[in-house]
Amino acid sequence: MYQPPETTNESRDFFRGFLVQVGKIVPVLKDPMLGCYPVSNDYADTELHLVPSAARKRSSELGRLLKNWETFTAAELSP
Repeated sequence: MYQPPETTNESRDFFRGFLVQVGKIVPVLKDPMLGCYPVSNDYADTELHLVPSAARKRSSELGRLLKNWETFTAAELSP
């Protein structure tokens, strides 16, 4: 989701804590952005809807993570 640059680190810390809990149940894909992306021009009408070019890029990144099955370890998610 879109996060302004000044709040990106705080949001990533929140999501990291959530993913630690999720990771106890299922593997968590190793998204280096931890769900936060601070480039406002890549979003359309809300902080969740990407413009087509950004959606293609994000889908490609997701496909690569899935294909290679890149997941976080518990240690990588711990603060």
